[in-house]
Amino acid sequence: MGNFFASLLQGKLKMGDSPSVAWLLCGDPENPSAPGWGGQFKRIGPPAKTNFTRLTTKDDRVEIFGVVEFKIPLPSDIPTNSGFKVTFDNRLSVPVEVNNGRLWFRFAPRDPKVWSYVIECTNEPTRKLCGEFTAVLPTPEQKSQPSPAYPNWWSDDPDPALAEGHHLGAKTISRWRKDFLSDFATRMERCKTPTRSN
Repeated sequence: MGNFFASLLQGKLKMGDSPSVAWLLCGDPENPSAPGWGGQFKRIGPPAKTNFTRLTTKDDRVEIFGVVEFKIPLPSDIPTNSGFKVTFDNRLSVPVEVNNGRLWFRFAPRDPKVWSYVIECTNEPTRKLCGEFTAVLPTPEQKSQPSPAYPNWWSDDPDPALAEGHHLGAKTISRWRKDFLSDFATRMERCKTPTRSN
């Protein structure tokens, strides 16, 4: 198993969900603010959510990793029983619901950039509605005001010194990389084929 894992990676390690497990291996699950292999977190207010009732433009700004909710009026010449699909950046599709004459869908942008989207009517493929918006990083001030109404909302530490690129708090995880991988390597030792003695 260890040899297979190493050959599969081919020298490139990418294990994006590891912090979820690493936090339990070395850290205090009851205290998200304490340092540990899975990162270090701070209390925040309610998660960012932006609502739109129209097609958007790149001048519309939303927070990365926040929820963007669209409730766009259905054009009057399209039957309400039509099917619809929405695709972001020509690759990411999300479910669409028709409710009270509006197209409802949600999206959470993960990169700070201009995001485009296309709404297609599956009954009439030539009918398309297009829009875009700009996702931006939150300011440290936006992420450092915990709300008493949400005592269990936690997020990555917003301190810019702990970010790697646009990934807030990433250094609270990467600082433990050597410790975590060394521990993982030790655990993989048990997967080696035992040497037979003559």
